[in-house]
Amino acid sequence: MDLSKSGIYEIRNKVNNKVYIGSTIKFSARWLIHKSHLRNKKHHSKTLQEDWEEFGKENFKFSIIEYVTKGILLQREQYWMDETKCYEREFGYNVLRFANSPSGYKHTEESKSKISKANKGRKWSKESKKRLSESCKGRKISDATKRKISEFSKGRKHPPRSKEARLKISKTRKAGYASGKIKKVHLGQKFSKEHKRKISENHADFSGNKNGRARLTWEKVREIREKHKNGIAQSKLAIEYGVGKTTIGHIVHYRSWQEKKWINLFYLLLSPPNYIIKYGEEKT
Repeated sequence: MDLSKSGIYEIRNKVNNKVYIGSTIKFSARWLIHKSHLRNKKHHSKTLQEDWEEFGKENFKFSIIEYVTKGILLQREQYWMDETKCYEREFGYNVLRFANSPSGYKHTEESKSKISKANKGRKWSKESKKRLSESCKGRKISDATKRKISEFSKGRKHPPRSKEARLKISKTRKAGYASGKIKKVHLGQKFSKEHKRKISENHADFSGNKNGRARLTWEKVREIREKHKNGIAQSKLAIEYGVGKTTIGHIVHYRSWQEKKWINLFYLLLSPPNYIIKYGEEKT
């Protein structure tokens, strides 16, 4: 029995033979939700909830009827619902007559109020959180779903938070860091040599050609370094190339636009002694 697949399942009462029919893309996750709701007396099917409490969980059996591909899940669910008549109180527990369709069903105001109150301040037990986490591990999102999420999120703007809300968030985070409930993601994290190499390759030239906002090119950068070696002040170079003096300082001291390390060392060794000076000072 493979619980990671999709298909049609049933929850059957061993005593009166009544049945609940459902479909899912992952049996293990769906069954965890059913059991959690029944255990906490919050299942959407009142008749199933009542019988669960009367007969006990040991008298209910969760079974896979058939494995089905995602494209025809609802079609096969409807077939089994009609076959078992699970939507009729005499034979089953399903609330709706049609698969995944609340057609003709409306919540009363009382029902809406109960649903709202039940979900307010709801807390999951550690055991439930662990089970849900395990059921989602290895789950892969299709490219089509990723594309839909991306399109939905583009241009989406969140309403501005009030000063009071920002202060509350700040206090909560600080308290979380202090208590250890919220962990700083990279604090104390150690990367492998391979991971470090990949990070280095991706970011090594970020302040150079890979930066789409860069005004300079490697040709101009080499010109700046050569002119500075020949005695032209950083302030004059900044005016000539239309960039800030700080940018020139980073370039001539190899803090940005870094080439291979041995090339940097080669340039520094060939430079006269007074070239290696404190950052911010200029050659006279």
